[in-house]
Formats: sequence, structure tokens, C-alpha cells
Amino acid sequence: MPGLRIVYPLVASDRASVEADAPAWYPVESLETASARIWIEGRIYRGRPELVNRVESIGSGGVDDSAFAAQLRACVESGDGDFVVACLDRSDGRLGVAGDRFGRLPVYYHASESRVVVARDQGFVLAHVDVPVIDHTALAQALLFGFPLRSRTLIAGAHRLLPGEVLVVSPRGSRVVPAPASPF
Repeated sequence: MPGLRIVYPLVASDRASVEADAPAWYPVESLETASARIWIEGRIYRGRPELVNRVESIGSGGVDDSAFAAQLRACVESGDGDFVVACLDRSDGRLGVAGDRFGRLPVYYHASESRVVVARDQGFVLAHVDVPVIDHTALAQALLFGFPLRSRTLIAGAHRLLPGEVLVVSPRGSRVVPAPASPF
């Protein structure tokens, strides 16, 4: 599957690998600013100029993960469409990933002690899991309801980013920042 694929090593000497592997017809855009590298995958139907302007102004400038996530979430909420935004801050190497406000394009991630893998393709995430183990609760949920509940996937430790959530990854580790109104 084409699209955005990220391997973020949690070892300070290594660099994050962000690929936007897509044919010419597939909507993946890469933007460069003085403070960040930004990737937008998918289609923005309304509010594209505002979203791009807001994303281009993102820079952590020493803010904590929650503030960085809030900046990215505000950008995402300014547009309407089916898209995913990834922002790599040049100043501290921090990466933020967020989907559109309704989570229409699924984003999967897996965090281990050595790296965080993010992609829209579960197969890419699975290929970077050392020893995949079935999440038995997710399997039971899939058999009962037809799909795993919340952020679970059938692979233990692999999750789906929920609407409004922002995944923030840095050399210090990874964290999912929930939406402000989320009860979770």
C-alpha cells in the first residue's frame, strides 16, 4: 500500500526514516520549512490553505509534548478531509502524527524499546515487529463485534491512532496525547 511510512529509532545516534512511497496519482505532499519537515497524506476538501499555513508555523521551540500535540491538533482541526499529517521538528527531532478530526484514514503504530513504527499500512507495522504476538482480547472483540475496540489491533502492542489523538515521538520515547475532551 502506498503512503506515509515512518521508522523512528529511539537511539540518539540514528535518524528517523520517513518515506512517502506513492505513485504520482496518490496524494502525498512533502513541505519543508525552516523549523520542520511536514508530510500530508490524503485529501483535504475544505480549509487547505489554513491547514497548510498553520502546519508550516509549527515549531516546538522548547514546548512540552502536550503543547506540541495541541499545536498539531489545532492544525488538523482547521481542515476537512481524509488525511494524515506528520511533522518532524528540526530543533529537537520530535515527530508528531495526527489524522483528520474523524480518523477517516487509519494510522497504525507500534512502539518498542528501540523504535516506533508508524504507517497507514498494518503490514508495514507488522514487518517491523520483532516477534508478532496475537492480542487475544482484540481477537475476541473482532469475533464478537466484527472489529477490535478502541485502539486495539490483532497484533499485541500495535495500535490504531484514534480521532483527535496525536502520537508524539522523540529520542526520549513515545506518547499518545489524547484529545482534550477524551475520557481516556
